[in-house]
Amino acid sequence: DESNRWQDVLAQKRCEQLGFNFCIRTDSEIDWTKYRNLKYLGKYLDGYLGQKYVVDEEIHDRIKEVVESHPGISLSLLLDVWCELSFSK
Repeated sequence: DESNRWQDVLAQKRCEQLGFNFCIRTDSEIDWTKYRNLKYLGKYLDGYLGQKYVVDEEIHDRIKEVVESHPGISLSLLLDVWCELSFSK
């Protein structure tokens, strides 16, 4: 198109008929770390074996703070940081 992006006009029209947006993304536009993390955590985010997990709001906020201040942090490093935070109380 005019913005130098790939298009699939047939798929775009069909998706619009169904009320969806559609665009083709390049590798450079995808955050692969986030994708892998969401894929890995998907069962827990959606509930695992019909069981929803509830996290204390304070714990949720502290974990979110660590992740936001360290984009791309690995789960193992997050656990290390979490242990340090827990024992420093």
